[in-house]
Amino acid sequence: MKPKPNLDDFLGSTPPAVASIPAAPTDETALVVMIPIEKLRPNSDQDRGDEHFETAEAREYIGSLAASMSLDIGGGKKFGVRDPIKVRPEGDDQLNEIIDGENRWRAARLAGLAEVPCLIRAGDDIEARIEHVTSNALRSDLTLWQQANSIRKDVEEFGLSTEQVLVAHGLRNKSQLSKVMSVFKLSEDAQVFVRKGYVQDVNLIYDLKKLPDSLLPKLAKRVLDKGESFPSALKAVMPKEPKPPKEPKSGAGQKADEGGQGDQNPGAAANSIALSVGIEAATALAVLLDVEAAEGMAPAELAERLQAKINSLSLAEREGE
Repeated sequence: MKPKPNLDDFLGSTPPAVASIPAAPTDETALVVMIPIEKLRPNSDQDRGDEHFETAEAREYIGSLAASMSLDIGGGKKFGVRDPIKVRPEGDDQLNEIIDGENRWRAARLAGLAEVPCLIRAGDDIEARIEHVTSNALRSDLTLWQQANSIRKDVEEFGLSTEQVLVAHGLRNKSQLSKVMSVFKLSEDAQVFVRKGYVQDVNLIYDLKKLPDSLLPKLAKRVLDKGESFPSALKAVMPKEPKPPKEPKSGAGQKADEGGQGDQNPGAAANSIALSVGIEAATALAVLLDVEAAEGMAPAELAERLQAKINSLSLAEREGE
C-alpha cells in the first residue's frame, strides 16, 4: 500500500518561518520574511483605487482568498498566504508599503492572520512604481480607465519615458499607447462610460468621440435599461452618415453630335467637390478638425476619419437649422 501523501507537499511549500524584520537590503537582492499585518500599508499610488476594493466582485474575490487562507491543513496549521506579498520598507516606524499583493493583504486581515510572508524589495520610487505597474499589466486586471490614469501618473508624476511606459504596461507600440490615452479627449459625459467599465476596447473610443453629447442619454438607456452590449448600443444610436453622391458614369449626360462630341451635363457634380491633398496637408486638416491622427496611420484610414468628421459637422449644422 502506498504511503498517505503528505498534505504539505501536495499543497506546496509551507510559509517561511517567523523572522525578525531586517533592515532594507542595500543591493538588488530580496528577502522573504514573516511580517505582522499591522506593519503593512497599501500603496498610495495603487492604480485600481480604493473604490475598486468596494465593488461586489472585489469583495467576493477577497472573501474567497480569505476562505482558502483559513483552511485547516492539520497539525494546528492553516493554509495561509502561499504567494509572498511584495513590499518595501519605508520610514523609521518599520512600516512596509505594499508593491504587489493588496488583495492578499486584505484577505489575510479578513482571515484573522497575524502575519504574512513578504518579499522585501530594495529600490527607489521609480523601481517600485514600474514593478507595481508591471504586475497589474501581467494580470490584465485594470480597466481601460484605470490603465489610462496609470499611464498619465507614470509620465506626469514619475517621469517615465515612452519606452518605459510601453514595456511596463505591455503595450505593442506608440499607436496603441495613443489609443489608450485618447480616453482623455472624450467629453466629461462620455468619459463616464469608460470610468464605469463599459468601454474596454480602445478601438471604440474614436466612435464614442464622434457621438454628439446630446445622444449620450439614449446610449445610456440602451446599455443600462435594455442591457445591450456597449458596441451594439453605440452602433444603434450613432447618426447615420449621409451617402456621398454617385459620380456620373463616363459619357453620362452627353449628347452625341456629328463630331462625336456632346455637351457635359452642367449639374452632374453640382452637389459634390472632390479634393486631393498630400499627407502633410491632411494631417494639418486633422488638427484643425480635432481628428485623431496617430503616428504612422495609413492614409486611407486618415481620409476616412476626415470624411466622417466633415459628415458629422454637416449633419450637426443641418440639425441646427
